[in-house]
Amino acid sequence: MIAKFRNSGQVCIGANRLVLHNSIADEFLERFVKAASGIAPGSPFEEGTTMGPLISSAQRDRAVSMIRQFVAAGGEIRCGGSALKRRSTVSGTCRPSTARWAPAY
Repeated sequence: MIAKFRNSGQVCIGANRLVLHNSIADEFLERFVKAASGIAPGSPFEEGTTMGPLISSAQRDRAVSMIRQFVAAGGEIRCGGSALKRRSTVSGTCRPSTARWAPAY
């Protein structure tokens, strides 16, 4: 979790993909989705926020665009996958997203 969501995922060494063996993939994903669903994105000035925004609304839009491309290619979103709908004092806020891609083999 920390490797992916620290600094809202905006770290050059942030994990973008996790490659899992089939024998653990379902259980791992279930636990990861549960943990990611508990992240509360928003303004760092709002009580209860546990993950701040992306650097800008342009970066947020880029992230949402990549998610849409992933879904169009057959990927499945398990949680998140969109910009926040509520008005926030910070414009780059996006939900933490967890997805699953079909196994290659």
